[in-house]
Amino acid sequence: MRPRRAVRLLLSALAITAFTVSAAGPADAADGPGPSSAALPYIGDGHTYALVNSQTGDRLVARWYIPGQEDRQRVPFAMTSRSSQAGAWTFERYDGHPASFRLRNVDLRLCARPGQIDNQSAVTLGSCEDDASAWHAEPQDDGRWRRARFLADSTGQAMRPYSNASEQRVVLGPDSDLPLNWWSIALIRPNP
Repeated sequence: MRPRRAVRLLLSALAITAFTVSAAGPADAADGPGPSSAALPYIGDGHTYALVNSQTGDRLVARWYIPGQEDRQRVPFAMTSRSSQAGAWTFERYDGHPASFRLRNVDLRLCARPGQIDNQSAVTLGSCEDDASAWHAEPQDDGRWRRARFLADSTGQAMRPYSNASEQRVVLGPDSDLPLNWWSIALIRPNP
């Protein structure tokens, strides 16, 4: 083989390798559960959003649960509803990871977090000051954020309604492509 041709072949191989590496993008440092490198673009923008479940068409709302007659302590939790009352949320920055955020209910000023009600998985609402209130989101397959799955950083589980009926408690389940795991994000009020 002539030296010029060998050099051209070598340069072509290097160019193809460089293109392949840059097209693939940097490797994601996180293996397993945890935030991806793609951050939800609405984090910290100050706007108010509605989250609408793609399967049921119901909004994510905040409600109060009062367990048994003897224990009258109210527990705030998330559920789906056709009502828009207490259904406004903000995505606030969280310092644990650049793609993580806190999902704060505007009316109650509490954050969504993994919890339990009656010994069953539930998305409850509580303090926004600890790691349990951290979430991350995964966009739909084409990378656009019209729909997303919301995953608790602490468990890696997806937020979803208990079933596809209306007025359901929001629980945590396996992260999968099930329609119940997907939420549309709709702007309610822009930040003035």
